[in-house]
Formats: sequence, C-alpha cells, structure tokens
Amino acid sequence: MKKVVLIIDDDAAIRQALADRLESAGYDFDSSESQVEAMEFLGKQRYDVVLLDLELPTRKGKPTATQVGRNLLDQIRACPRNGSTPVIMVTNHGGEGPETAVDLMAQGANYFIHKMNLGQLENSIKRVLTPKVSLSSPVSGAAQSNAPLQPFDGGDLEFTEQGVAINGIHLAGRTSTIYGIIRALCETNGKGRRQSLSGQALADRLNLTRGQVAIGEAVSAFRTKAVGELRKAGFEADHEGIIITGRSGYELAQRIRTQEAIATTAGEPQEVLPEQRQRWVIEQLESGRKLKRIDFETHFGISPSTSKRDLKAVDHSIEFTAGPKGYYQLKKRPTSQKEPSRAATLGPNRG
Repeated sequence: MKKVVLIIDDDAAIRQALADRLESAGYDFDSSESQVEAMEFLGKQRYDVVLLDLELPTRKGKPTATQVGRNLLDQIRACPRNGSTPVIMVTNHGGEGPETAVDLMAQGANYFIHKMNLGQLENSIKRVLTPKVSLSSPVSGAAQSNAPLQPFDGGDLEFTEQGVAINGIHLAGRTSTIYGIIRALCETNGKGRRQSLSGQALADRLNLTRGQVAIGEAVSAFRTKAVGELRKAGFEADHEGIIITGRSGYELAQRIRTQEAIATTAGEPQEVLPEQRQRWVIEQLESGRKLKRIDFETHFGISPSTSKRDLKAVDHSIEFTAGPKGYYQLKKRPTSQKEPSRAATLGPNRG
C-alpha cells in the first residue's frame, strides 16, 4: 500500500511542485491550503507524513503575520489520528536561522527544511518512514522493545547529507544549531586534541544573536533527543553521553570517536609551521568566517604571543574590527583590482 502524505501550503505553485515530486517518488497525497482545511483532513484520515508550511494562513485567502504553522504543529501533536505522524516543517524563506529549527524540533517537528530543496525533502520523507534500528542490534521493533537496554559505551560520530549520526543513529539535521556545535567540538588543535569551547565562544563562531543562551538551549534539546533516540535503538545513555560540560566549556565525551580523532591515533601529529598556520587564517577568512584570535589559538594550541606574531605576519591582508565582539576579516580591495588568492601569496606549503 502506498504511503500517503498531507501537503499543507497556501502557495498553489509550491503545492503542485511538491505533489509532482511525491507522485514521481511513488507516494499518494492530499493537499490543503489553510489551517482550518488541514485540520479537517487530519481529523478524517491517518497520514504517514505531513509537510507543513511555516508561513501558513489560518483560513484560505487570509494571510497572517504570525507563523500559523507553529500553532498547527501543536494541534497535530494533540490530534487523535495523527498525534504521532512525522511532521516535516518547510519554509520558503532563507532567513530562518538554526534557532528556528531547534525550536520547532523541540516543539515536535521531525525535520525543518527549505521547501524547494526537493532532493532533501524526498530524503527526509524516506528517513522518517524508515524505522530506526541499531546497526549492532538488528532485531525487530517488537523484540527490541522487550529486550533489556544495553549500556551506551560510545561510538563513531559521522556527518551525513541529513546531518549528524552516532553508530548510524540519526541525531540532528544539517540546519540545526547543534550540527554546527558538534562540528566545532570535533576540530582538533595543533596537538591533536579536540576542542573544549565555552557557550559564548560557540555562539560567536556560529554568529548567533542570542549568544550562549541559544547554545545552552540547543545542547539541552540535543541531549534529551539523543537519550531518546539511543533508547529506541536499545541503548541506555545519560544526558552527557555525547556532549559533556567540562571546566572550560562544552566538549565531546572521550568515548565518542570522530574522524579527526581516528586520524591522529596513527601517530604523533606533525609540527605545524608558522606559514601553515598563517595560510589557515587566510583560508578561513576567504571562506567567510569571522575569526577571533582565541579561535586561532585554540585550533593550533598556541600561546597568545605566538598567535600575535603569526597574525602580524599577514597584517597586509587582514584587519581587525574594533568593539567588544571584534574579529579579523580580509582587508577590502578595490573592485577593479584583481589579485591572486591571499592564501597563495604565502608561498608553497613547506610542510
């Protein structure tokens, strides 16, 4: 029997595009264009997946400034027929930040994506329709629910097209704040050690306007979700099984293996030359990152005096923006002036 998807969106062109993609993928579907009409559908039939527009009007033809999709999400979770139906929140506005995704997932959404990224949409539908089973315990859901939980003793962290997973168990999407947090915590310094970063340092790195409050909320929501997902897969884990709070800030638990950690176990990390550190700074700034000196020092495990010396060596290409949240950026060049990549001007890699 075909899976049935409910499309809830007030834009007729968007509904048609989504319907065409769902039909080609082998799904049946119904379409709704308002909160009231959607609740009529949800009250009559059980759906396998709901695609819910964040900017949805309450009634047909009556736009609203509020995000009605949030209210409808609450109604779906309270709906007798569809309370447990996976909900994929979609938006057509690129301005929605990762904090929105975290808030919606905490509210009960399964994914938060851009509605016209049809490839990601189809992958998200497949993922929510696929039962999550631990790779180390390939048993049926019924048998697994009756089996005693195994202690969670860590595993391999991986980044996929969908987000981040541990031992194949999906934990967070690519658009989430926690994805960026975990990425940052995976980075190693010049001594091959993973980073420990404060909430404020993480907020600055991810450019979050709500600062360390947003980081704390994201970590808290992730810990709760991770415990739940690991339990579904047959593992008993505590809230600091993956991300712990140390004296210097947040860090990954020692039992969590990352590709960076696996790579450094093959031997002692090689010495990083000053030119290599300086080239890294330029490459980071060219990629659009706003870099602080503490980021530089933490990444390579160097002292403030060493970082100042390295940064002074490339001061012809970079400048510091003043202020309490100042950062380094590339010096602006006249638009008519063409020059090679600043990283290239540092010469060949002698490492």
